[in-house]
Amino acid sequence: MRTSSIAVIGLSLLGGIAHAGTFHEVNVPSGQLTSLSDNGRVAAGIAGASGWRWAKDRSATPIDGALAVSGMSRWAQPIAGSAMDDKGNEVAALFHSNSNLVGPQLLGALPDGIGLDTMLSSAYDVSDSGVAVGLAYDASSNAVAFRWSESEGITALTVNRPANYSRANAISADGSTIIGWNDQDNGGRSGVIWRDGVPLDVVDANGEPVGEALAVNHDGSVVVGTNYFTKLGSEAWRWTAETGAQPIGFIGSLGSAYAFGVSADGNVIVGASGFGFNRDAVVWTPDTGMVTLAAYLETQDVVVPAGWDFITASAVSADGKVIGGWGLDAVGMNSFVIDLHDETPTEAT
Repeated sequence: MRTSSIAVIGLSLLGGIAHAGTFHEVNVPSGQLTSLSDNGRVAAGIAGASGWRWAKDRSATPIDGALAVSGMSRWAQPIAGSAMDDKGNEVAALFHSNSNLVGPQLLGALPDGIGLDTMLSSAYDVSDSGVAVGLAYDASSNAVAFRWSESEGITALTVNRPANYSRANAISADGSTIIGWNDQDNGGRSGVIWRDGVPLDVVDANGEPVGEALAVNHDGSVVVGTNYFTKLGSEAWRWTAETGAQPIGFIGSLGSAYAFGVSADGNVIVGASGFGFNRDAVVWTPDTGMVTLAAYLETQDVVVPAGWDFITASAVSADGKVIGGWGLDAVGMNSFVIDLHDETPTEAT
């Protein structure tokens, strides 16, 4: 087929137009985003004592029966959290749909578990194969890390200090690695990495305990967390089997940082630095080090609506190009999803 020179010029111009990333306001009053799908197109979070799900190009909708929402599989199916059982107790649950026609899948409590008030357990994350992890209460009402599967039910994870509290915060997408914490005897929180059910305490370069592990990448090769104590303060950290835990810094003068999310290759980490509402959402990459999310977005040519104050970046997509979190807008607490992909039109005849 013969194409005119004018058409060729038109196609060339169309293919060369690149648009900056897009900023999405989730618009759930008092909503705090907790997780993103692998491609960043689905998010979930909490607002008070209820959960919600958001999809790109759709508004957020409540997840029926969800008391808490903490994590999800790579494709947001299912989402992990907690719901009420028929006895009025809060128990770990998986949500496969927003509809009450499907309802949550209740994971129950530990055998002989005695809850704290009415809470028996809560799921914090789920792998692609449907293995859930979280916190449950044992027969002495002590908080313990658990693992749940369809075939084995809910079981306590082995820890190096079984008399002390523990919790599983996340599981890798392939199910190989679970991460969380187990308290030290002095009450300090110590990061733990479980592989094949065997706990590894995270330590610093001097062999001292490093605080809570908060997120893990797809294959368990990179783990991130908080409370790596240095002379500068309490830094966020990044762990691999080759390097061990390494501090990655903090922002500002308060000297405390958290790593809440990590990309599949481990080279984009998101979190927060500071305390309470007096903190900034942050991004870390090997090239930039730790910077505020606001400064990072300036380099990406993202237009942010006026009045936003980024408090926490809580999740990141597999490719590191979609960042979710929460902060304060002109009205109050709100969540956001920022897509950094260039929206470049494809060539067409």
